[in-house]
Amino acid sequence: MKMFKRMAAAAAAFILAMTVMTAGAFAEAEPNVDATAATIVIDESNKNTYKAYQIFVGVPDENGDFTASTVEFGNGVNVDALFAALNLPEAEQNENGVLKKLSEMEAAQVSEALKNEGVLNEENKITVTNGTSLDLGYYYIAETDTQGTEATTDDLKGDILVIAEEGNLTITAKVGKPRAEKKVKENTYAVTAGSDISDNLYAEGYNDAADYCIGDEVPFQLVGTMPQNIDSYTYYYYEFTDRLAAGFVAPDEDDFTVTLDGEEVDPDYIIIETNDGVTTIRVILNNIKAKGEVTADSVVKVNYTAVLDDDAVIGAEGNTNGVHLTYTTNPGYDGEGYFEQTGEGEVEKTEKKDEETENTTEDGVVVYTYELKINKTSAATGAALQGVKFSLQNAEGHYANINTNGKLLGWVESADASNYTFETGADGKLTFTGLDSGTYQIVEQEPLDGYNPITGPISFTITPNDARNTDGSWTYTEDDGTDAYGAITVENDLITVNDGTITANVENEETAYTLPETGGIGTTIFYVGGGITAAAAGIVLVARRRAKKDQ
Repeated sequence: MKMFKRMAAAAAAFILAMTVMTAGAFAEAEPNVDATAATIVIDESNKNTYKAYQIFVGVPDENGDFTASTVEFGNGVNVDALFAALNLPEAEQNENGVLKKLSEMEAAQVSEALKNEGVLNEENKITVTNGTSLDLGYYYIAETDTQGTEATTDDLKGDILVIAEEGNLTITAKVGKPRAEKKVKENTYAVTAGSDISDNLYAEGYNDAADYCIGDEVPFQLVGTMPQNIDSYTYYYYEFTDRLAAGFVAPDEDDFTVTLDGEEVDPDYIIIETNDGVTTIRVILNNIKAKGEVTADSVVKVNYTAVLDDDAVIGAEGNTNGVHLTYTTNPGYDGEGYFEQTGEGEVEKTEKKDEETENTTEDGVVVYTYELKINKTSAATGAALQGVKFSLQNAEGHYANINTNGKLLGWVESADASNYTFETGADGKLTFTGLDSGTYQIVEQEPLDGYNPITGPISFTITPNDARNTDGSWTYTEDDGTDAYGAITVENDLITVNDGTITANVENEETAYTLPETGGIGTTIFYVGGGITAAAAGIVLVARRRAKKDQ
Protein backbone atom coordinates (compact mmCIF):
# COMPACT_ATOMS: atom_id res chain seq x y z
CA MET A 1 0.00 0.00 0.00
CA LYS A 2 1.37 3.37 -0.94
CA MET A 3 2.10 5.92 1.70
CA PHE A 4 -0.58 8.47 2.45
CA LYS A 5 -3.30 6.63 0.56
CA ARG A 6 -5.47 6.37 3.66
CA MET A 7 -4.91 9.94 4.59
CA ALA A 8 -5.66 11.13 1.08
CA ALA A 9 -8.88 9.10 1.08
CA ALA A 10 -9.91 10.50 4.45
CA ALA A 11 -9.14 14.01 3.33
CA ALA A 12 -11.06 13.48 0.10
CA ALA A 13 -14.06 12.13 2.02
CA PHE A 14 -13.94 15.07 4.37
CA ILE A 15 -13.72 17.57 1.51
CA LEU A 16 -16.71 15.96 -0.18
CA ALA A 17 -18.73 16.10 3.03
CA MET A 18 -17.85 19.71 3.62
CA THR A 19 -18.80 20.56 0.02
CA VAL A 20 -22.24 19.04 0.52
CA MET A 21 -22.83 20.38 4.04
CA THR A 22 -21.15 23.73 4.30
CA ALA A 23 -19.50 24.58 0.99
CA GLY A 24 -16.30 24.48 3.00
CA ALA A 25 -12.79 25.17 1.90
CA PHE A 26 -10.71 22.68 0.04
CA ALA A 27 -7.76 22.64 -2.28
CA GLU A 28 -7.96 21.44 -5.87
CA ALA A 29 -5.07 20.64 -8.17
CA GLU A 30 -5.21 21.63 -11.82
CA PRO A 31 -2.31 19.91 -13.64
CA ASN A 32 0.03 22.22 -15.50
CA VAL A 33 2.99 20.47 -17.10
CA ASP A 34 4.84 23.75 -17.61
CA ALA A 35 4.76 24.68 -13.91
CA THR A 36 7.70 24.03 -11.60
CA ALA A 37 5.79 24.82 -8.41
CA ALA A 38 2.26 25.05 -7.06
CA THR A 39 0.63 28.45 -7.52
CA ILE A 40 -2.03 29.52 -5.04
CA VAL A 41 -5.28 30.87 -6.47
CA ILE A 42 -7.59 32.72 -4.05
CA ASP A 43 -10.86 34.18 -5.30
CA GLU A 44 -11.24 37.95 -4.86
CA SER A 45 -14.37 37.40 -2.74
CA ASN A 46 -12.34 35.36 -0.27
CA LYS A 47 -11.15 37.85 2.34
CA ASN A 48 -9.73 35.33 4.78
CA THR A 49 -6.03 35.15 5.61
CA TYR A 50 -3.79 32.08 5.29
CA LYS A 51 -0.40 30.91 6.49
CA ALA A 52 1.25 27.72 5.26
CA TYR A 53 3.66 25.38 7.05
CA GLN A 54 5.82 23.08 4.93
CA ILE A 55 5.69 19.59 6.49
CA PHE A 56 7.46 17.69 3.67
CA VAL A 57 9.21 19.00 0.57
CA GLY A 58 9.38 16.65 -2.43
CA VAL A 59 7.56 15.37 -5.49
CA PRO A 60 4.55 13.07 -5.13
CA ASP A 61 3.93 10.32 -7.63
CA GLU A 62 1.12 10.24 -10.16
CA ASN A 63 -1.31 9.16 -7.42
CA GLY A 64 -0.30 11.99 -5.10
CA ASP A 65 1.57 9.64 -2.76
CA PHE A 66 4.99 10.10 -1.19
CA THR A 67 7.80 7.71 -0.36
CA ALA A 68 10.68 8.26 2.00
CA SER A 69 13.13 8.29 -0.89
CA THR A 70 11.38 11.20 -2.62
CA VAL A 71 10.76 13.61 0.31
CA GLU A 72 12.50 15.21 3.23
CA PHE A 73 11.19 17.19 6.18
CA GLY A 74 10.21 20.76 5.32
CA ASN A 75 11.33 23.83 7.23
CA GLY A 76 7.80 24.55 8.47
CA VAL A 77 7.91 21.76 11.04
CA ASN A 78 10.06 21.13 14.12
CA VAL A 79 10.98 17.49 13.65
CA ASP A 80 11.64 16.48 17.28
CA ALA A 81 8.35 18.01 18.39
CA LEU A 82 6.57 16.17 15.57
CA PHE A 83 8.08 12.84 16.67
CA ALA A 84 6.79 13.51 20.19
CA ALA A 85 3.33 14.56 18.99
CA LEU A 86 3.04 11.33 16.99
CA ASN A 87 4.44 9.29 19.89
CA LEU A 88 6.95 7.58 17.59
CA PRO A 89 9.48 5.09 19.02
CA GLU A 90 13.10 6.05 18.46
CA ALA A 91 13.58 3.55 15.63
CA GLU A 92 10.76 5.19 13.65
CA GLN A 93 11.82 8.79 14.17
CA ASN A 94 12.55 9.47 10.49
CA GLU A 95 10.76 10.41 7.26
CA ASN A 96 9.49 6.89 6.68
CA GLY A 97 8.17 6.56 10.24
CA VAL A 98 6.26 9.85 10.00
CA LEU A 99 4.85 9.00 6.55
CA LYS A 100 3.65 5.62 7.80
CA LYS A 101 2.09 7.10 10.94
CA LEU A 102 0.29 9.92 9.12
CA SER A 103 -1.08 7.54 6.48
CA GLU A 104 -2.81 5.58 9.25
CA MET A 105 -4.54 8.68 10.69
CA GLU A 106 -7.71 10.55 9.80
CA ALA A 107 -7.28 14.07 8.42
CA ALA A 108 -8.62 15.68 11.62
CA GLN A 109 -6.13 13.65 13.69
CA VAL A 110 -3.27 14.81 11.47
CA SER A 111 -4.34 18.41 11.91
CA GLU A 112 -4.58 18.02 15.67
CA ALA A 113 -1.13 16.42 15.88
CA LEU A 114 0.47 19.17 13.80
CA LYS A 115 -1.04 21.81 16.09
CA ASN A 116 0.59 20.36 19.19
CA GLU A 117 2.75 22.91 20.95
CA GLY A 118 6.04 23.50 19.17
CA VAL A 119 5.39 21.29 16.14
CA LEU A 120 4.77 24.08 13.62
CA ASN A 121 7.71 26.39 13.05
CA GLU A 122 6.28 29.92 13.29
CA GLU A 123 9.53 31.46 12.10
CA ASN A 124 9.25 29.64 8.77
CA LYS A 125 5.52 30.06 8.13
CA ILE A 126 4.57 31.29 4.65
CA THR A 127 2.00 34.04 4.26
CA VAL A 128 -0.25 32.80 1.47
CA THR A 129 -1.91 35.25 -0.91
CA ASN A 130 -3.24 35.02 -4.45
CA GLY A 131 -0.30 34.05 -6.68
CA THR A 132 1.96 32.70 -3.92
CA SER A 133 4.25 29.90 -5.17
CA LEU A 134 4.83 26.86 -2.98
CA ASP A 135 7.59 24.35 -3.46
CA LEU A 136 6.17 20.92 -4.21
CA GLY A 137 5.40 18.93 -1.12
CA TYR A 138 2.91 18.51 1.72
CA TYR A 139 1.56 21.52 3.68
CA TYR A 140 -0.61 22.42 6.59
CA ILE A 141 -2.45 25.69 5.93
CA ALA A 142 -4.12 27.59 8.78
CA GLU A 143 -7.04 29.86 7.94
CA THR A 144 -8.33 32.90 9.84
CA ASP A 145 -11.43 34.75 8.71
CA THR A 146 -11.78 38.51 8.48
CA GLN A 147 -13.71 38.57 11.77
CA GLY A 148 -10.79 37.11 13.69
CA THR A 149 -12.11 33.53 13.98
CA GLU A 150 -9.06 31.33 14.44
CA ALA A 151 -8.59 27.87 13.06
CA THR A 152 -9.90 24.98 15.15
CA THR A 153 -9.35 21.24 15.01
CA ASP A 154 -13.09 20.45 14.85
CA ASP A 155 -13.67 18.80 11.47
CA LEU A 156 -10.65 20.67 10.15
CA LYS A 157 -12.63 23.93 10.21
CA GLY A 158 -10.10 26.60 9.42
CA ASP A 159 -7.44 24.01 8.57
CA ILE A 160 -6.35 22.71 5.18
CA LEU A 161 -4.06 19.74 4.54
CA VAL A 162 -2.83 20.04 0.97
CA ILE A 163 -0.45 18.29 -1.38
CA ALA A 164 1.29 20.94 -3.51
CA GLU A 165 1.66 19.52 -7.00
CA GLU A 166 2.58 21.21 -10.24
CA GLY A 167 -0.24 23.49 -11.28
CA ASN A 168 -2.70 25.75 -9.54
CA LEU A 169 -4.06 25.22 -6.04
CA THR A 170 -7.39 27.00 -5.58
CA ILE A 171 -8.26 27.80 -1.96
CA THR A 172 -11.91 28.39 -1.12
CA ALA A 173 -12.96 30.03 2.17
CA LYS A 174 -13.79 27.48 4.82
CA VAL A 175 -14.25 29.38 8.04
CA GLY A 176 -16.34 32.52 8.06
CA LYS A 177 -18.95 32.21 10.77
CA PRO A 178 -21.32 35.06 11.51
CA ARG A 179 -20.55 37.18 14.52
CA ALA A 180 -22.53 39.30 16.97
CA GLU A 181 -21.52 42.31 19.04
CA LYS A 182 -23.43 44.40 21.56
CA LYS A 183 -22.75 48.10 22.04
CA VAL A 184 -24.04 50.78 24.40
CA LYS A 185 -24.09 54.49 23.63
CA GLU A 186 -22.17 56.77 25.99
CA ASN A 187 -24.06 59.98 26.67
CA THR A 188 -21.33 62.07 28.36
CA TYR A 189 -17.90 61.21 26.97
CA ALA A 190 -17.07 61.07 23.27
CA VAL A 191 -16.02 57.59 22.16
CA THR A 192 -14.73 56.27 18.87
CA ALA A 193 -16.23 53.44 16.87
CA GLY A 194 -14.18 50.30 17.36
CA SER A 195 -12.86 48.02 14.66
CA ASP A 196 -13.15 44.59 16.24
CA ILE A 197 -15.31 43.27 13.39
CA SER A 198 -14.50 45.91 10.81
CA ASP A 199 -14.76 49.67 10.45
CA ASN A 200 -18.00 51.62 10.71
CA LEU A 201 -20.21 48.76 11.83
CA TYR A 202 -21.71 50.75 14.66
CA ALA A 203 -22.45 54.41 15.12
CA GLU A 204 -20.25 57.01 16.77
CA GLY A 205 -20.58 57.06 20.53
CA TYR A 206 -21.33 53.33 20.84
CA ASN A 207 -18.84 51.43 22.91
CA ASP A 208 -18.50 48.55 25.38
CA ALA A 209 -18.95 50.58 28.55
CA ALA A 210 -21.00 53.61 29.56
CA ASP A 211 -22.17 55.53 32.65
CA TYR A 212 -25.77 56.59 33.30
CA CYS A 213 -28.08 57.93 35.98
CA ILE A 214 -30.84 55.77 37.36
CA GLY A 215 -33.98 56.66 35.41
CA ASP A 216 -32.11 57.34 32.15
CA GLU A 217 -33.01 55.65 28.87
CA VAL A 218 -29.92 53.73 27.75
CA PRO A 219 -29.50 53.08 23.98
CA PHE A 220 -28.23 49.62 22.96
CA GLN A 221 -27.23 48.29 19.55
CA LEU A 222 -26.82 44.66 18.48
CA VAL A 223 -24.67 44.10 15.38
CA GLY A 224 -24.51 40.87 13.40
CA THR A 225 -22.48 39.84 10.36
CA MET A 226 -22.79 37.09 7.75
CA PRO A 227 -20.63 34.04 6.98
CA GLN A 228 -18.54 34.23 3.83
CA ASN A 229 -20.32 31.20 2.38
CA ILE A 230 -23.80 32.74 2.72
CA ASP A 231 -24.34 32.29 -1.03
CA SER A 232 -24.38 28.52 -0.55
CA TYR A 233 -27.58 28.80 1.53
CA THR A 234 -31.08 29.15 0.11
CA TYR A 235 -32.46 29.82 3.60
CA TYR A 236 -30.51 31.13 6.56
CA TYR A 237 -31.81 31.08 10.13
CA TYR A 238 -30.61 34.09 12.16
CA GLU A 239 -31.45 34.82 15.80
CA PHE A 240 -30.12 37.35 18.30
CA THR A 241 -30.44 36.25 21.93
CA ASP A 242 -29.91 39.33 24.06
CA ARG A 243 -29.37 39.28 27.83
CA LEU A 244 -30.49 42.45 29.64
CA ALA A 245 -29.33 42.89 33.24
CA ALA A 246 -31.79 43.00 36.14
CA GLY A 247 -31.08 46.70 36.58
CA PHE A 248 -33.03 47.55 33.42
CA VAL A 249 -36.69 47.87 32.46
CA ALA A 250 -37.07 46.10 29.12
CA PRO A 251 -38.74 47.85 26.17
CA ASP A 252 -41.93 46.65 24.51
CA GLU A 253 -41.85 44.58 21.33
CA ASP A 254 -42.82 47.61 19.26
CA ASP A 255 -39.80 49.59 20.51
CA PHE A 256 -37.18 47.64 18.51
CA THR A 257 -35.77 48.67 15.14
CA VAL A 258 -34.19 45.96 12.96
CA THR A 259 -32.24 46.86 9.80
CA LEU A 260 -30.47 44.88 7.08
CA ASP A 261 -27.75 46.96 5.42
CA GLY A 262 -29.47 50.11 6.63
CA GLU A 263 -32.96 49.18 5.41
CA GLU A 264 -35.58 48.50 8.08
CA VAL A 265 -36.97 44.96 8.07
CA ASP A 266 -39.64 43.17 10.11
CA PRO A 267 -38.38 40.28 12.26
CA ASP A 268 -40.53 37.16 12.38
CA TYR A 269 -40.66 37.18 16.16
CA ILE A 270 -39.51 39.29 19.09
CA ILE A 271 -39.87 37.28 22.29
CA ILE A 272 -39.25 38.98 25.67
CA GLU A 273 -39.05 36.89 28.85
CA THR A 274 -37.97 37.95 32.36
CA ASN A 275 -36.79 35.51 35.01
CA ASP A 276 -35.31 36.54 38.37
CA GLY A 277 -35.03 40.09 37.06
CA VAL A 278 -32.88 39.17 34.05
CA THR A 279 -34.59 39.75 30.71
CA THR A 280 -33.95 37.59 27.64
CA ILE A 281 -34.82 39.16 24.30
CA ARG A 282 -34.97 36.94 21.20
CA VAL A 283 -35.04 38.65 17.81
CA ILE A 284 -35.78 35.90 15.27
CA LEU A 285 -35.48 35.95 11.49
CA ASN A 286 -36.48 32.51 10.24
CA ASN A 287 -34.89 33.22 6.88
CA ILE A 288 -32.87 36.40 6.67
CA LYS A 289 -32.42 35.89 2.92
CA ALA A 290 -36.13 36.59 2.50
CA LYS A 291 -35.69 40.05 4.05
CA GLY A 292 -33.60 41.52 1.22
CA GLU A 293 -30.41 41.01 -0.73
CA VAL A 294 -27.89 39.36 1.59
CA THR A 295 -24.17 39.11 0.85
CA ALA A 296 -21.10 38.11 2.83
CA ASP A 297 -20.66 41.81 3.69
CA SER A 298 -24.22 42.34 4.93
CA VAL A 299 -24.80 43.68 8.44
CA VAL A 300 -27.88 43.31 10.63
CA LYS A 301 -28.53 45.84 13.42
CA VAL A 302 -31.04 45.84 16.25
CA ASN A 303 -31.55 49.11 18.14
CA TYR A 304 -33.54 49.67 21.33
CA THR A 305 -33.43 51.61 24.61
CA ALA A 306 -33.93 50.29 28.14
CA VAL A 307 -34.42 52.31 31.33
CA LEU A 308 -31.84 51.92 34.09
CA ASP A 309 -33.97 51.46 37.22
CA ASP A 310 -33.44 51.39 40.98
CA ASP A 311 -32.48 47.69 40.93
CA ALA A 312 -29.25 48.65 39.15
CA VAL A 313 -25.95 47.46 40.57
CA ILE A 314 -24.04 50.45 41.96
CA GLY A 315 -20.32 51.04 41.46
CA ALA A 316 -17.46 49.14 39.91
CA GLU A 317 -19.21 45.79 39.43
CA GLY A 318 -21.53 47.35 36.86
CA ASN A 319 -24.60 46.04 35.07
CA THR A 320 -23.48 43.44 32.54
CA ASN A 321 -25.35 42.63 29.33
CA GLY A 322 -24.57 40.23 26.51
CA VAL A 323 -25.73 38.91 23.15
CA HIS A 324 -25.06 35.86 20.99
CA LEU A 325 -26.24 34.69 17.59
CA THR A 326 -27.85 31.37 16.78
CA TYR A 327 -27.55 30.45 13.10
CA THR A 328 -28.06 27.44 10.85
CA THR A 329 -25.13 25.33 9.74
CA ASN A 330 -27.28 23.23 7.41
CA PRO A 331 -27.39 24.37 3.75
CA GLY A 332 -30.45 22.14 3.39
CA TYR A 333 -32.43 24.12 5.99
CA ASP A 334 -36.00 24.77 4.76
CA GLY A 335 -36.61 28.18 6.36
CA GLU A 336 -39.29 27.03 8.82
CA GLY A 337 -37.46 28.00 12.03
CA TYR A 338 -35.82 25.89 14.73
CA PHE A 339 -38.59 26.12 17.33
CA GLU A 340 -42.16 24.95 17.80
CA GLN A 341 -45.09 27.33 17.29
CA THR A 342 -47.85 26.33 19.74
CA GLY A 343 -50.46 28.82 18.55
CA GLU A 344 -50.92 32.11 16.82
CA GLY A 345 -48.27 34.46 18.17
CA GLU A 346 -47.07 31.89 20.71
CA VAL A 347 -43.64 30.30 20.61
CA GLU A 348 -42.26 27.66 22.92
CA LYS A 349 -38.93 28.15 24.64
CA THR A 350 -35.91 27.38 22.51
CA GLU A 351 -36.14 23.88 20.99
CA LYS A 352 -33.31 24.09 18.47
CA LYS A 353 -31.77 21.17 16.65
CA ASP A 354 -28.22 21.16 17.98
CA GLU A 355 -26.87 19.35 14.93
CA GLU A 356 -28.15 22.08 12.61
CA THR A 357 -27.43 25.28 14.54
CA GLU A 358 -24.51 26.88 16.35
CA ASN A 359 -24.17 29.77 18.80
CA THR A 360 -21.52 32.47 18.67
CA THR A 361 -19.56 33.40 21.76
CA GLU A 362 -21.39 35.96 23.88
CA ASP A 363 -20.26 39.55 23.49
CA GLY A 364 -21.34 42.23 25.88
CA VAL A 365 -21.24 45.61 27.52
CA VAL A 366 -21.26 47.03 31.03
CA VAL A 367 -23.33 50.01 32.20
CA TYR A 368 -22.16 51.78 35.36
CA THR A 369 -23.91 54.08 37.79
CA TYR A 370 -22.39 55.65 40.91
CA GLU A 371 -23.30 56.74 44.44
CA LEU A 372 -22.60 59.83 46.55
CA LYS A 373 -22.53 59.65 50.34
CA ILE A 374 -22.38 62.86 52.34
CA ASN A 375 -20.84 62.25 55.77
CA LYS A 376 -21.62 65.21 58.05
CA THR A 377 -19.62 65.53 61.28
CA SER A 378 -18.56 68.03 63.92
CA ALA A 379 -15.09 69.42 63.28
CA ALA A 380 -14.42 69.59 67.00
CA THR A 381 -15.61 66.19 68.17
CA GLY A 382 -16.14 64.12 65.03
CA ALA A 383 -19.70 63.36 66.13
CA ALA A 384 -22.33 62.70 63.45
CA LEU A 385 -24.63 65.65 62.80
CA GLN A 386 -28.25 64.79 62.14
CA GLY A 387 -30.71 67.07 60.36
CA VAL A 388 -28.28 69.06 58.20
CA LYS A 389 -30.05 70.01 54.97
CA PHE A 390 -28.36 69.47 51.58
CA SER A 391 -29.22 69.54 47.92
CA LEU A 392 -27.28 68.12 44.95
CA GLN A 393 -27.07 69.92 41.59
CA ASN A 394 -25.78 68.70 38.23
CA ALA A 395 -23.83 70.67 35.63
CA GLU A 396 -27.06 72.23 34.31
CA GLY A 397 -27.97 73.47 37.78
CA HIS A 398 -30.89 71.05 38.10
CA TYR A 399 -31.67 69.51 41.50
CA ALA A 400 -31.54 65.81 42.29
CA ASN A 401 -34.82 64.30 43.49
CA ILE A 402 -34.45 61.09 45.50
CA ASN A 403 -36.76 58.64 47.22
CA THR A 404 -36.61 57.67 50.89
CA ASN A 405 -33.84 55.15 50.12
CA GLY A 406 -31.69 57.75 48.40
CA LYS A 407 -32.32 56.36 44.89
CA LEU A 408 -32.38 58.99 42.18
CA LEU A 409 -35.84 59.81 40.80
CA GLY A 410 -34.65 62.41 38.32
CA TRP A 411 -33.37 65.98 37.93
CA VAL A 412 -35.62 68.99 38.38
CA GLU A 413 -35.22 72.56 37.19
CA SER A 414 -36.58 74.58 40.12
CA ALA A 415 -36.15 78.03 41.64
CA ASP A 416 -37.17 76.69 45.05
CA ALA A 417 -34.35 74.53 46.35
CA SER A 418 -36.28 73.68 49.53
CA ASN A 419 -38.43 71.22 47.56
CA TYR A 420 -35.33 69.20 46.74
CA THR A 421 -33.44 69.54 50.02
CA PHE A 422 -32.79 66.42 52.10
CA GLU A 423 -31.54 65.92 55.65
CA THR A 424 -28.74 63.82 57.07
CA GLY A 425 -29.84 60.88 59.21
CA ALA A 426 -28.92 59.93 62.74
CA ASP A 427 -25.59 58.65 61.46
CA GLY A 428 -24.87 62.01 59.85
CA LYS A 429 -25.14 60.53 56.33
CA LEU A 430 -27.19 61.40 53.25
CA THR A 431 -27.02 59.25 50.11
CA PHE A 432 -27.67 60.04 46.44
CA THR A 433 -27.64 56.73 44.54
CA GLY A 434 -27.54 56.34 40.75
CA LEU A 435 -25.31 59.09 39.36
CA ASP A 436 -23.80 59.37 35.88
CA SER A 437 -20.25 60.55 35.31
CA GLY A 438 -20.08 64.34 35.12
CA THR A 439 -19.82 67.49 37.25
CA TYR A 440 -21.88 68.10 40.40
CA GLN A 441 -22.02 70.37 43.41
CA ILE A 442 -23.16 69.73 46.96
CA VAL A 443 -25.01 72.69 48.49
CA GLU A 444 -25.61 72.97 52.22
CA GLN A 445 -28.99 74.68 52.34
CA GLU A 446 -29.37 74.92 56.11
CA PRO A 447 -26.82 74.17 58.89
CA LEU A 448 -27.68 72.98 62.40
CA ASP A 449 -28.18 75.51 65.17
CA GLY A 450 -24.88 75.99 66.90
CA TYR A 451 -22.78 75.33 63.80
CA ASN A 452 -21.41 77.59 61.09
CA PRO A 453 -22.42 76.86 57.48
CA ILE A 454 -19.73 75.66 55.06
CA THR A 455 -18.15 78.47 53.04
CA GLY A 456 -19.72 77.48 49.69
CA PRO A 457 -20.79 74.59 47.42
CA ILE A 458 -18.54 71.55 47.16
CA SER A 459 -17.91 70.91 43.46
CA PHE A 460 -16.61 67.61 42.09
CA THR A 461 -16.39 65.75 38.77
CA ILE A 462 -16.79 61.98 38.33
CA THR A 463 -14.34 60.91 35.62
CA PRO A 464 -14.46 57.27 34.44
CA ASN A 465 -11.49 55.17 33.42
CA ASP A 466 -10.16 56.82 30.24
CA ALA A 467 -9.17 53.54 28.58
CA ARG A 468 -12.71 52.37 27.95
CA ASN A 469 -13.84 55.71 26.54
CA THR A 470 -11.50 55.67 23.57
CA ASP A 471 -11.45 52.03 22.48
CA GLY A 472 -14.46 50.34 20.98
CA SER A 473 -12.81 46.95 20.61
CA TRP A 474 -12.95 45.81 24.23
CA THR A 475 -14.87 42.56 24.55
CA TYR A 476 -16.67 41.72 27.78
CA THR A 477 -16.20 38.25 29.23
CA GLU A 478 -18.67 36.93 31.79
CA ASP A 479 -16.12 35.81 34.37
CA ASP A 480 -13.42 38.39 33.88
CA GLY A 481 -12.58 41.81 32.55
CA THR A 482 -15.14 44.00 34.32
CA ASP A 483 -13.28 45.27 37.39
CA ALA A 484 -10.93 47.66 35.62
CA TYR A 485 -13.75 49.38 33.81
CA GLY A 486 -15.65 50.67 36.86
CA ALA A 487 -12.75 52.79 38.03
CA ILE A 488 -13.43 56.50 38.50
CA THR A 489 -11.51 59.47 39.84
CA VAL A 490 -12.82 62.52 41.71
CA GLU A 491 -10.37 65.37 42.23
CA ASN A 492 -11.43 67.00 45.49
CA ASP A 493 -9.62 66.89 48.83
CA LEU A 494 -12.89 66.40 50.71
CA ILE A 495 -13.88 63.35 48.69
CA THR A 496 -12.78 59.71 48.72
CA VAL A 497 -13.68 57.03 46.15
CA ASN A 498 -14.09 53.30 46.74
CA ASP A 499 -15.50 50.94 44.08
CA GLY A 500 -17.67 53.59 42.49
CA THR A 501 -18.97 55.06 45.77
CA ILE A 502 -18.02 58.68 46.40
CA THR A 503 -17.88 59.86 50.01
CA ALA A 504 -17.86 63.59 50.79
CA ASN A 505 -16.60 64.20 54.32
CA VAL A 506 -18.11 67.54 55.33
CA GLU A 507 -17.22 69.01 58.72
CA ASN A 508 -18.94 71.93 60.47
CA GLU A 509 -17.26 74.26 62.93
CA GLU A 510 -19.23 75.09 66.05
CA THR A 511 -20.51 78.65 66.18
CA ALA A 512 -18.37 80.89 68.47
CA TYR A 513 -20.30 83.39 70.66
CA THR A 514 -18.80 86.60 72.31
CA LEU A 515 -20.07 86.99 75.93
CA PRO A 516 -19.73 90.09 78.22
CA GLU A 517 -16.69 90.13 80.57
CA THR A 518 -17.29 90.58 84.38
CA GLY A 519 -13.75 91.25 85.66
CA GLY A 520 -12.62 94.22 83.57
CA ILE A 521 -15.16 96.99 83.07
CA GLY A 522 -17.02 96.16 86.36
CA THR A 523 -13.89 96.80 88.48
CA THR A 524 -13.27 100.04 86.67
CA ILE A 525 -16.75 101.21 87.54
CA PHE A 526 -16.12 100.21 91.15
CA TYR A 527 -12.86 102.15 91.25
CA VAL A 528 -14.33 105.09 89.52
CA GLY A 529 -17.31 105.01 91.88
CA GLY A 530 -15.03 104.74 94.89
CA GLY A 531 -13.00 107.71 93.67
CA ILE A 532 -16.09 109.81 93.28
CA THR A 533 -17.22 108.91 96.83
CA ALA A 534 -13.82 109.79 98.28
CA ALA A 535 -13.78 113.07 96.43
CA ALA A 536 -17.25 113.88 97.72
CA ALA A 537 -16.18 113.14 101.30
CA GLY A 538 -13.19 115.42 100.92
CA ILE A 539 -15.38 118.22 99.62
CA VAL A 540 -17.70 117.82 102.65
CA LEU A 541 -14.75 117.86 105.08
CA VAL A 542 -13.28 121.00 103.54
CA ALA A 543 -16.66 122.65 103.65
CA ARG A 544 -17.08 121.89 107.38
CA ARG A 545 -13.65 123.26 108.25
CA ARG A 546 -14.35 126.46 106.43
CA ALA A 547 -17.65 126.78 108.26
CA LYS A 548 -15.94 126.48 111.67
CA LYS A 549 -13.46 129.17 110.77
CA ASP A 550 -16.21 131.47 109.71
CA GLN A 551 -17.84 131.05 113.11
